[in-house]
Amino acid sequence: MEPEQVQNIMDSMIKKLYDMELEELGRSGWQDEKLLSEVRKLLENNKASIQVEDKTGREGVDLAFAIAEIGEEIGFTQGFKCAFQLFMECKRE
Repeated sequence: MEPEQVQNIMDSMIKKLYDMELEELGRSGWQDEKLLSEVRKLLENNKASIQVEDKTGREGVDLAFAIAEIGEEIGFTQGFKCAFQLFMECKRE
């Protein structure tokens, strides 16, 4: 198996873990209140708003939350990989 294929499988498994975690917490999509609050604060503090509509007509504010959620998922994935590497390092010693 090629290293890229292994990486894709690992990323897929981590994505499933992330989705399971969201489900267990009762969260769906961008409805996490802490995330919503933080994005609102950031937009207000920077006197910013997103005046964009996607193809489905979704409002720009929703887009800001979707972008924040992507960042949250990327952070989860990177943190999981770091924790796994640390675990493997400890196991070797």
